[in-house]
Amino acid sequence: MRAEFGEAGESGGKFRASGPPADRIRTKALAEAREWDRAGDDLRRAFYEPCTLAGAWDDGPQEVSGSVGWSTSTMDVNTSPGGLPRWRAVSEDVYVGSPASRDRSLLMRCTVPGTAPEQGRWLPLEVSVRADRTSPGLRDRLLAALARSTRASLGCREELTVPDDLTS
Repeated sequence: MRAEFGEAGESGGKFRASGPPADRIRTKALAEAREWDRAGDDLRRAFYEPCTLAGAWDDGPQEVSGSVGWSTSTMDVNTSPGGLPRWRAVSEDVYVGSPASRDRSLLMRCTVPGTAPEQGRWLPLEVSVRADRTSPGLRDRLLAALARSTRASLGCREELTVPDDLTS
C-alpha cells in the first residue's frame, strides 16, 4: 500500500503509515499454518494488519488498511455446487469477495513449507483491504499488491496469478 500512496495521496494529502514488522507477521502466520491440523481445526483464526495508512485528503480524513490471515473458508467451498456466493473466481485458485462499501477480500491457495499436504486447500490465505473513500479500482490494486507480497513473504508453493483487474 505504501507503494501506491508514497508520501502523498491521490489528492495531494499526506499519509502516515503504521503497522507491525513484516517479520513478526510472517513468523506468526507460518507457525499457525504449521501447527494446523484438519482433524482438530477449531476454526479460530488470527488476522494481522501489516499496514495502515491514515491522513487527510482534500475532502477530509482517510484511512486504508490491509489484513492477512488464514481463512475459515476452504478452497472446496468455492468449487463445489452450492458453495458460498460470496467468492468469485478471478484466476485458478484465486477468488475475490463481493465488493462491500469499504472492504474487499481475496481467498487463495497458499501451501507453505513444513505443513500438511492439504493445508493450502483446507486452510487458504485470505487478504483484505478496507478503504474509507478510495475508488474501487485503487482499492483492488492495493488488494492485489498486498496479496502478491504476502504470498511471496510466506513462500507459498503454488504458482498462481493474482490479476491486477479483480472485476473480470
